[in-house]
Amino acid sequence: MGDTRFSDQEYIEYLDKSRTSFFWNEDQLGLIFKNIDTGVIHNFLDAGCGLGYFTFLAARFLNKQCDLLGIDIDPKLIKIARRNINKYNFSNVSFEVGDIYNLKAPKGSFDFIAEQLTLLHLEKPEEAIKELLRVLKPGGSLLVIEPNNLAMSVVYNNVTDNLSIEEKIALLSFEMRVQQGKIKAGEGDDNYGDRILELLVKHDMKILDIRLCDKLSPVYPPYDSFEKKRLIKSVRNEHSLYWEKLFKRYYIAAGGLSKEFDKIWKFKKKINKQIERAIINDNYYDIGAGLLYSYLFKKTK
Repeated sequence: MGDTRFSDQEYIEYLDKSRTSFFWNEDQLGLIFKNIDTGVIHNFLDAGCGLGYFTFLAARFLNKQCDLLGIDIDPKLIKIARRNINKYNFSNVSFEVGDIYNLKAPKGSFDFIAEQLTLLHLEKPEEAIKELLRVLKPGGSLLVIEPNNLAMSVVYNNVTDNLSIEEKIALLSFEMRVQQGKIKAGEGDDNYGDRILELLVKHDMKILDIRLCDKLSPVYPPYDSFEKKRLIKSVRNEHSLYWEKLFKRYYIAAGGLSKEFDKIWKFKKKINKQIERAIINDNYYDIGAGLLYSYLFKKTK
């Protein structure tokens, strides 16, 4: 389920603890929803809902008569999302297993559709967008939240900040090649947030609002026991054999050489050892910045 670096339960805790305040930013959503008359929204679709956190958050801004539906391709996530209905006490929320490429709903079914952090994982995100527009009513609103993950490669912690210019360039070049290889392999685009504006405007969608996430997810001592354990495990697993094989496949797909990959991977493992020591010694600081776009569009036709 989700991030293979963690067990199912750890992944759920990670989302609940770290991502609900960053990726699903209530302050920012409040500003976005000011562009919409929520009183006329009778049905809402969260496409790629995961555990349903965004669905529940959106429910706080919509009228109580609005029916909210979350769909996801992963039955495990839907099962947990359904359990969360009682936890968050929303009677107008439901979840179903669904395919974003082939939604069950008829044309023009929804007043509002939200998609967040799903398109970047898809081989054919443009086809998913077309399907979302098919089931969106004329005059309805589409909220798309997607990142540019490459930007995180030039945000440094107190370990990587001490690298030389040449070392930083080498790491950035590595990330660019890996991400390009992922696109060539048809396994998603980590920077798909950059492409949303052109794509939706060409579909005659009217721009209502565009924002950047203004929240950070900083890491600094003292860490509580769960956070410290999670940090250490995350750092160690970032260079597991699974990720090494995957990234090497992407790197070579983008024209990189095997020997080049092995050299930079060895260097990255060395850096991670330094980060792990810093965490153990309660001396690791990371501002936790990312580049996350929120686009709000209106369907004109």
